[in-house]
Amino acid sequence: MSAQPSQDGDISRLLANITSEGTLFMNNGSHARSRLLEAARALVSELETPRETVIRMCWGETNLFTSAMIARDLKLFAHLDEDGGSDKTVSQLAKMTDADPALLSMFVTIFQ
Repeated sequence: MSAQPSQDGDISRLLANITSEGTLFMNNGSHARSRLLEAARALVSELETPRETVIRMCWGETNLFTSAMIARDLKLFAHLDEDGGSDKTVSQLAKMTDADPALLSMFVTIFQ
């Protein structure tokens, strides 16, 4: 695993995008907020080393890590991919995973 951040991206472009979105946010309020957050996340993603990403996910975003482990244990992604990735209801997924429908419903809502 590399200890260096990605070198493929264009840091200058990402910083310019943050400046642009930040100006829009300052002038227009909350309408540009989500775009500014997205631009900031893109910069962090570009600067962060793979090791830092794993550490952030495991220790800084414990809900995300726990959810990923639950999804893995339930083989949720494999079940979602069945039948060519066709849409599935929570009831269908509950039967496929042997999970409680109410708990699975709350779990799935996290990812929407």
